[in-house]
Amino acid sequence: MKQVALIACILILTVDGYAQVLPFHTNSALTIGFEEKAIRSFFFRAKFSGLRQNGRSIADPLDREMTVTAAPVAVPYAVHRTLVPIAIVPFVSKNLSIDSPAGRRSIDNRGVGDVTALLKYAALQWDRLNETRRLAFFGGVKFPTASTQAKDDEGQLLPAPLQLGTGAYEVPLGVAFTMQTPYRIGILSDFFYNINTDGQASTGTDSFRYDVAVSWRGYPSDYRTFEENVLNFYLELNGHHELDSGDALFLSPGVQFIPLRNVLFELSFQKPIYQNFRDVRPGSDYTVGAGFRWLLPF
Repeated sequence: MKQVALIACILILTVDGYAQVLPFHTNSALTIGFEEKAIRSFFFRAKFSGLRQNGRSIADPLDREMTVTAAPVAVPYAVHRTLVPIAIVPFVSKNLSIDSPAGRRSIDNRGVGDVTALLKYAALQWDRLNETRRLAFFGGVKFPTASTQAKDDEGQLLPAPLQLGTGAYEVPLGVAFTMQTPYRIGILSDFFYNINTDGQASTGTDSFRYDVAVSWRGYPSDYRTFEENVLNFYLELNGHHELDSGDALFLSPGVQFIPLRNVLFELSFQKPIYQNFRDVRPGSDYTVGAGFRWLLPF
């Protein structure tokens, strides 16, 4: 009887673990449920306008306006309870609108972006009923599979921000910590350092990102069975630092709905609260995202 009770507790913990702590932008240290064997795809649209330098808007005679639309597909598939390979293939569309002597001009580029292969290793795991703390390490390679030689209608090479790829091998190395409490609250954080090998369309600089997220299970107040619908709310702080240029910081509220034990839907809105780069670049306005995750049955 004690063994049955123990197994039931582990099952509840497992379901509750992946039902609560999976924010949109911040990486999870979990290697169960939707982080174990699943397909995740999401659509996001980022808007940039004007020019910024050293944290300030500067005059832009071309009145630039750029949108980046992407639909990455990520497939984590565990080969062991502690080891999860992840493949990420992004489908990208970029559009730049500028003023020209002939009037407003629009330049488009779309296709498959750089493919990334990651490996997640669950290093530490501490579990109790409805409570867990986990630490995982990440390592991988982003391959320069996308084109960096796209040209406009006049045969001119498109600028780097409009190219689909960076033209460089990049090596992301990271660590993530996930904590779920018995009080419907989850806390997540991660840190990723990205080694850039330089390339034709890249900035050629190393960078790092850091994320902190707080989750709250709005419904149900008391999670008991596999079949319950789950509604989660998130607030994330997402930072990005380029070693030779500067920083950006974003605030990202989000909501997540799990109508079935194997299906998850999510929404996110990301707003910059700090942008300070030494070089001249378009300013970020906002990013909206929506996606789903499907737990594979095999």
